[in-house]
Amino acid sequence: MKNCILFFLLSLPIISLGQSFKPDPDVKSSYLNEPAYLLDTVAESKLSKQQLYSNGLNFLSKSFSDSRAVLEMKDPDLGEISFKGTVKVNYTDTLKSEKKKKVVNEVYTDRVDLRFKCKIYVKDERFKIVLSSLEAPMHSLIDVPMTLSLQNERGSNVAALQEARNLIVRITEFMNRPPENEF
Repeated sequence: MKNCILFFLLSLPIISLGQSFKPDPDVKSSYLNEPAYLLDTVAESKLSKQQLYSNGLNFLSKSFSDSRAVLEMKDPDLGEISFKGTVKVNYTDTLKSEKKKKVVNEVYTDRVDLRFKCKIYVKDERFKIVLSSLEAPMHSLIDVPMTLSLQNERGSNVAALQEARNLIVRITEFMNRPPENEF
């Protein structure tokens, strides 16, 4: 039993994330005193460049109903895939209102779209994922996209930042899948 568990652990792909939020020079921020941000992540793998590239394209086909509609560029020689997408974000927030001369905090849930652009760069045994143009509206009724902020604590912004991080993890896990025809 111990040998089976040890074999399983040794056969898992290496997932080492180096995540950072960096200023996004290509996007104008919605905030005066803060730049727009991109999420830059480097991960290690045991897979070849060709396998990682194939997994990146496979991620698009499994994650979006029409992968051709979101794909902006693919180049196997450069090892680059570029696409744009939208992810639903659910969040809970409070709204202060006055009822019968008392301030009342009302909890509500909402759902907004996190819009993003993604570039995946692959090399042998490593890849880089860059999420940029990160935008989410403040509320579903006001569909005005706002760049994500590291300092703004409104519910949709905090939830969208977390969803961007979760998206990176999902892409990373998908990228590190061994080929399906391997047995």
